[in-house]
Amino acid sequence: MKEIMVYAYTAHNLGDDLFIHILCKRYPETTFYLYAPKRYEQTFVHLKNLKVIPSDTFFNRVVHRFLNQFSKRKKIAKQCDASIYIGGSLFIQNPNWQKEVQKVQSMNIQGKPFFILGANFGPFSDKKFLDTYEQVFSRCADVCFRDNASFDLFHHLPNVRKAADIVFQLQTNHTVSKNNSKTIVISVIYPSVRRNLHDEDTTYFEAMKNIVIACINNDYAVTLMGFCNIEKDQLAIDKILSLLPKQYKNKVRTYCYETNIEKAIEEISSAKAIIATRFHAMILGWLYEKPVYPILYSSKMKSVIDDGKFNIAYRSIKHLQQLSPEAVLNALNVQPIDISEQKINAVQQFLKLDEFLQK
Repeated sequence: MKEIMVYAYTAHNLGDDLFIHILCKRYPETTFYLYAPKRYEQTFVHLKNLKVIPSDTFFNRVVHRFLNQFSKRKKIAKQCDASIYIGGSLFIQNPNWQKEVQKVQSMNIQGKPFFILGANFGPFSDKKFLDTYEQVFSRCADVCFRDNASFDLFHHLPNVRKAADIVFQLQTNHTVSKNNSKTIVISVIYPSVRRNLHDEDTTYFEAMKNIVIACINNDYAVTLMGFCNIEKDQLAIDKILSLLPKQYKNKVRTYCYETNIEKAIEEISSAKAIIATRFHAMILGWLYEKPVYPILYSSKMKSVIDDGKFNIAYRSIKHLQQLSPEAVLNALNVQPIDISEQKINAVQQFLKLDEFLQK
């Protein structure tokens, strides 16, 4: 039985937690190690082949403070057969990007395969950023992006591939409701958490308030859904509620994901339609055959729409001033899109890992 060290974004974000869930379910005979807050033991209690090494014990906090948070992980990784860095927006240029490069380099243990799976590259503005990561990727066993734009930047490297987002291969064992529900799930974000959206809070929250009111006026139930508390999704829910007149506020349900993946998926699968600011709210809505209206907070959402050649209505978060709530509701009165090709293609994310684990 092989042992694999997993590096991921461990901030209780539903999309990233689904990556880990799908990875471990695919390889039940492989033991995976994840250095993460102890609460992740609760998140992944159903995964018997995943060992969570708590990062927030007193000892590990001391290591984090006085030494290097990666020293503990590196020690574990050296005892494993390979390492995987799995996630979506892993390579965004920020003021401290050189430190991020060092972290990624420390994951790659000499003499052992290192896989990067599920990511997109950018946004970035500096050619040095691009060139530095080209060197990083060239030393990996396998790099599989999830969008054409990222792949095109590095397609000349023989170990770089592209496949659809990992979550497209989630096993939808839940019963898919045939739109007989009257609930519209609205996934939200707090825009100014992201540097490129620091001026968009007022416009975004006003637009969300108007959409909620329009939904209720058209006899729909509304659930405001958060995917990540650390990224202030619950605060975003609270902000929208604070803007609603009292007669509407009492008619809105709220749900913010913390550790229960099954419950979060149930919120999506039981809805009539999804208004998705979160990337994986859009993907999950499609998986569960729901009409989805995406509100694009990142180019990664536009990329998946363009790559799939999906003919759907959407709006960028930076262009919400003239958005008509009625237009959003009308756009939800459509048949769900066909993602059968993406479901098949997403399996290719694990092509090289399959080969390694079957040796």
